[in-house]
Formats: sequence, structure tokens, C-alpha cells
Amino acid sequence: MGAELPRIDYLSHPAYGGLFQPDPAAGAHARALLEPLIEEMTAVEAQRVDRFGYDYGAVNRQGEELIERGVTQVRLPDELMDPVHAAAQPVIQAIQARIAETRAAGKAIRFKTVEQLLSPEADPALWTAVDRFLRELGIYDTVAAFFRAKSARINGLALFVNPASQEWANRLFKDVKLEAPPTAGFHIDSNGKCYLKGILHLSDVGPEQGPTGVVPKSHLWGQGSRERVIRRAFDRSPLLARTAELRRAFISLPEELQVKAEFGGDMAPGAPDTAALVDEELRAVGPTGLLTLFDPDTVHRGGNVRSGERHALQLVLTAQY
Repeated sequence: MGAELPRIDYLSHPAYGGLFQPDPAAGAHARALLEPLIEEMTAVEAQRVDRFGYDYGAVNRQGEELIERGVTQVRLPDELMDPVHAAAQPVIQAIQARIAETRAAGKAIRFKTVEQLLSPEADPALWTAVDRFLRELGIYDTVAAFFRAKSARINGLALFVNPASQEWANRLFKDVKLEAPPTAGFHIDSNGKCYLKGILHLSDVGPEQGPTGVVPKSHLWGQGSRERVIRRAFDRSPLLARTAELRRAFISLPEELQVKAEFGGDMAPGAPDTAALVDEELRAVGPTGLLTLFDPDTVHRGGNVRSGERHALQLVLTAQY
């Protein structure tokens, strides 16, 4: 891959231009929805530039790797991991029960089925255990230095129990039968704020358990560009879903606006840039206690579980100015 995010030829895509002709009225409506969001994300980008100007900082090896590659990994020692693992068990069991109830009712497993948002009030033991390892391993310091901030804090924690056969991860287009590309799920985050993400394994994760994937150095592709602003804006818009109506509206936009933050599902299977992106992917295969910390401006994804379950804790760590 080159030093830019993939651009997709949507006019030639079988689910977009292959099915629909551009419709000026639909395009005008879609543009009216996007323009305020582009303005909003332009302001967010200006704030990023004002705060740290993409002049990343580091106070340790973790930070140095983040600057160079956009991702770093650390294995938690048992004395820090054991309290996290123990406190997570009741939440894991509750999600597993929800999944079982959903299946028993003959319903599809959705994203919200497998996720549980956490809070310090409802989950004090787990929150405290996470805060402890972030302090003792210097991860708060890593986040603050990376964004040239005064400090960092936990902005959000979520626990996931991902089983195999999740329809929302496997069927990208409901109205047309297309092979999901090997890049499905690849995206950059649309928030645009100054934060790092972490994925902590609460179970052993092998190739079949859908390991998190990160493309190293992709946080540098088109850094600070208008294209990234537009991608973030699109994925915060009502145009995000891949319904037939919204794909027709998307293909009716000017070419500059035909970009997405979540683009992996639209890439062409077998294309050279598709294969190149997968070849560059770092897959977080590893044991319980492996933490993958990354810049959400990297191209990344949660993998598709093919057997067993993946138990993982997602951390959002925000810079404080």
C-alpha cells in the first residue's frame, strides 16, 4: 500500500455503480446531510492541529512504537491481570446468557448483543483493576505524551463476548449477494478526538477467534487531510448503512465525497490493494492478558470469529489538556 487510505472506484463497484445510476436529487439531499458534519469535523481537525500538531511525543518504548507504527503491545503480568480477569467474569456470564437467549428466540446475533458498556458505578472492581494497571504500566503517561497533553484518563470501557456466526459481521449487503472481501471491517475511527484505544484479551485468542487487526503506520496515511475529515463526517451521517437507497445516494455524491471511514467492506476481493492491506495487517493473536494499544487513526478492525468465542475488554483512553 502507498501512504494514503484506499480509494474505491464506486462507479464500477457491483453494489454501487453496477446497480445504480447517479441521481442528482438524491446526491443533493446526501450532500446537504454531509456538509454540516464536514464543517463539524473540520473544526475537530483544527483542534487536533492546535493541540499537538501531529508532533507526537513519547516517554517510553510504548510511545516510541506508537509514533512509528501507530500500535504497540504489552503482556500484563499476572498480578495485574488476575484482578481484571476475576472482575470481568460476572459481565462475561451475563453477555453469554444474553447471547443464549437471543439464539433460543431464533434471532440474529447483533453488535449490541455481544457488547456491555461498563461504568465505575456499576462495575467498580473492574474499573479499579483497569485503572491500576494503566497507572503501574505507565500507559496513562504514554497517552498524555503521545498527544502532548497534561494527563490522560479512561473515557470508556466495554466488554465483548464475540461468538462465531455473527450476521452483522458477515452479511454486508442485504439486497445483493456478494462475497465479503478479506478486508471487511477495516476502518478508521470517526471521532477525530485525541485518544488511544486498547484491546485487552480476557481469553486466549488464536487465528480462528477473530483477533483485532491493525495496519502499522497507517495512522500516517493522509495525515490531517481533508479526505480524512470527509471520511469521519460520512461515518457520522445517516448515510452510513449499506441499504439500496443509501448506496444510490452515495453514488450520486461528487467523487471527492465518495469516501468512508469504514471502507473495508467495499473493497474488491482479489484486487491488489485489497491483498496488500491484508498482508500488512498485524493480527493480535496471543494469550489472555495481551494488550494491544493503538491510534484509532490507524486502519484497524475487530476480526470475525470463526470458532469458539473471543472475550475482550475495549479501552478508550483520552488525553486531557
